[in-house]
Amino acid sequence: MDAVVQWIHLLAAAIAVGGAFFQRAVLLPAVKAEIPVEKQDAFATAVTDRFRPFVIAGIGLLILTGFYNIFVGIRGRERVVAYLAVLVLKILLAAALFAVAYGLVTDHPRLARVRENRPRSLAIAVGLGVGVLLLAGTLRRL
Repeated sequence: MDAVVQWIHLLAAAIAVGGAFFQRAVLLPAVKAEIPVEKQDAFATAVTDRFRPFVIAGIGLLILTGFYNIFVGIRGRERVVAYLAVLVLKILLAAALFAVAYGLVTDHPRLARVRENRPRSLAIAVGLGVGVLLLAGTLRRL
Protein backbone atom coordinates (compact mmCIF):
# COMPACT_ATOMS: atom_id res chain seq x y z
CA MET A 1 0.00 0.00 0.00
CA ASP A 2 2.82 2.42 0.87
CA ALA A 3 4.36 2.01 -2.58
CA VAL A 4 1.04 2.62 -4.37
CA VAL A 5 0.38 5.81 -2.39
CA GLN A 6 3.92 7.03 -3.07
CA TRP A 7 3.48 6.26 -6.79
CA ILE A 8 0.22 8.23 -6.92
CA HIS A 9 1.90 11.12 -5.10
CA LEU A 10 4.84 11.19 -7.52
CA LEU A 11 2.60 10.85 -10.58
CA ALA A 12 0.39 13.75 -9.47
CA ALA A 13 3.49 15.90 -8.84
CA ALA A 14 4.99 15.00 -12.22
CA ILE A 15 1.79 15.90 -14.07
CA ALA A 16 1.36 19.19 -12.22
CA VAL A 17 4.96 20.39 -12.43
CA GLY A 18 5.45 18.97 -15.93
CA GLY A 19 2.27 20.67 -17.13
CA ALA A 20 3.39 24.03 -15.77
CA PHE A 21 6.87 23.58 -17.26
CA PHE A 22 5.40 22.65 -20.67
CA GLN A 23 3.11 25.67 -20.67
CA ARG A 24 5.89 28.09 -19.68
CA ALA A 25 8.75 26.71 -21.77
CA VAL A 26 6.91 25.47 -24.88
CA LEU A 27 3.27 26.50 -25.19
CA LEU A 28 3.43 30.21 -24.28
CA PRO A 29 6.36 31.00 -26.62
CA ALA A 30 4.67 29.06 -29.43
CA VAL A 31 1.37 30.87 -28.89
CA LYS A 32 3.10 34.24 -28.85
CA ALA A 33 4.98 33.44 -32.06
CA GLU A 34 2.25 31.66 -34.04
CA ILE A 35 -1.21 32.82 -32.93
CA PRO A 36 -2.53 36.29 -33.73
CA VAL A 37 -2.73 38.55 -30.67
CA GLU A 38 -6.52 38.88 -30.87
CA LYS A 39 -6.91 35.07 -30.56
CA GLN A 40 -4.35 34.45 -27.80
CA ASP A 41 -6.72 35.07 -24.88
CA ALA A 42 -9.29 32.64 -26.26
CA PHE A 43 -6.58 30.04 -26.76
CA ALA A 44 -5.25 30.55 -23.21
CA THR A 45 -8.79 30.12 -21.87
CA ALA A 46 -9.23 26.88 -23.81
CA VAL A 47 -5.94 25.51 -22.49
CA THR A 48 -6.83 26.53 -18.93
CA ASP A 49 -10.26 24.89 -19.20
CA ARG A 50 -8.65 21.63 -20.29
CA PHE A 51 -5.86 21.72 -17.68
CA ARG A 52 -8.09 22.76 -14.72
CA PRO A 53 -9.33 19.23 -13.83
CA PHE A 54 -5.75 17.94 -13.76
CA VAL A 55 -4.62 20.77 -11.49
CA ILE A 56 -7.50 20.46 -9.05
CA ALA A 57 -7.32 16.65 -8.96
CA GLY A 58 -3.54 16.84 -8.60
CA ILE A 59 -3.76 19.22 -5.65
CA GLY A 60 -6.31 16.95 -3.97
CA LEU A 61 -4.25 13.82 -4.57
CA LEU A 62 -1.05 15.49 -3.39
CA ILE A 63 -2.69 16.63 -0.16
CA LEU A 64 -4.27 13.24 0.59
CA THR A 65 -1.24 11.14 -0.31
CA GLY A 66 1.05 13.69 1.31
CA PHE A 67 -0.63 13.26 4.70
CA TYR A 68 -0.38 9.50 4.37
CA ASN A 69 3.29 9.76 3.38
CA ILE A 70 4.04 11.95 6.42
CA PHE A 71 2.87 9.27 8.81
CA VAL A 72 4.61 6.49 6.91
CA GLY A 73 7.79 8.51 6.37
CA ILE A 74 8.32 9.55 9.97
CA ARG A 75 8.23 5.99 11.34
CA GLY A 76 11.60 4.65 12.39
CA ARG A 77 13.54 7.84 11.60
CA GLU A 78 16.65 8.49 13.64
CA ARG A 79 16.96 12.11 12.50
CA VAL A 80 13.37 13.15 13.23
CA VAL A 81 14.15 16.83 13.84
CA ALA A 82 15.99 17.21 10.51
CA TYR A 83 13.24 15.28 8.74
CA LEU A 84 10.52 17.49 10.20
CA ALA A 85 12.43 20.69 9.37
CA VAL A 86 12.75 19.69 5.71
CA LEU A 87 9.16 18.44 5.68
CA VAL A 88 7.80 21.76 6.99
CA LEU A 89 9.73 23.63 4.31
CA LYS A 90 8.39 21.23 1.64
CA ILE A 91 4.82 21.74 2.88
CA LEU A 92 5.21 25.54 2.80
CA LEU A 93 6.56 25.46 -0.77
CA ALA A 94 3.80 23.05 -1.80
CA ALA A 95 1.13 25.33 -0.29
CA ALA A 96 2.52 28.28 -2.24
CA LEU A 97 2.60 26.14 -5.38
CA PHE A 98 -1.02 25.08 -4.83
CA ALA A 99 -2.08 28.71 -4.45
CA VAL A 100 -0.33 29.74 -7.68
CA ALA A 101 -1.67 26.72 -9.58
CA TYR A 102 -5.20 27.29 -8.30
CA GLY A 103 -4.94 30.96 -9.20
CA LEU A 104 -3.90 30.09 -12.75
CA VAL A 105 -6.90 27.85 -13.42
CA THR A 106 -9.74 29.55 -11.51
CA ASP A 107 -11.37 32.96 -11.37
CA HIS A 108 -10.90 33.39 -7.63
CA PRO A 109 -10.85 37.19 -7.06
CA ARG A 110 -8.06 37.11 -4.46
CA LEU A 111 -5.80 35.32 -6.94
CA ALA A 112 -6.43 37.65 -9.89
CA ARG A 113 -2.80 38.86 -9.83
CA VAL A 114 -1.68 35.32 -10.56
CA ARG A 115 -3.63 35.32 -13.84
CA GLU A 116 -2.59 38.84 -14.84
CA ASN A 117 0.96 37.75 -15.61
CA ARG A 118 0.65 34.12 -16.70
CA PRO A 119 4.28 33.69 -17.87
CA ARG A 120 5.65 34.94 -14.56
CA SER A 121 3.18 32.88 -12.53
CA LEU A 122 4.00 29.74 -14.50
CA ALA A 123 7.72 30.35 -13.95
CA ILE A 124 7.06 30.75 -10.22
CA ALA A 125 5.01 27.52 -10.22
CA VAL A 126 7.83 25.64 -11.96
CA GLY A 127 10.39 27.03 -9.51
CA LEU A 128 8.26 26.07 -6.52
CA GLY A 129 7.62 22.64 -8.01
CA VAL A 130 11.32 22.00 -8.55
CA GLY A 131 11.97 23.14 -4.98
CA VAL A 132 9.35 20.72 -3.65
CA LEU A 133 10.83 17.87 -5.70
CA LEU A 134 14.35 18.62 -4.45
CA LEU A 135 13.13 18.64 -0.87
CA ALA A 136 11.32 15.34 -1.48
CA GLY A 137 14.63 13.84 -2.55
CA THR A 138 16.27 15.24 0.57
CA LEU A 139 13.58 13.67 2.75
CA ARG A 140 14.29 10.26 1.25
CA ARG A 141 17.90 10.55 2.43
CA LEU A 142 17.17 11.60 6.04
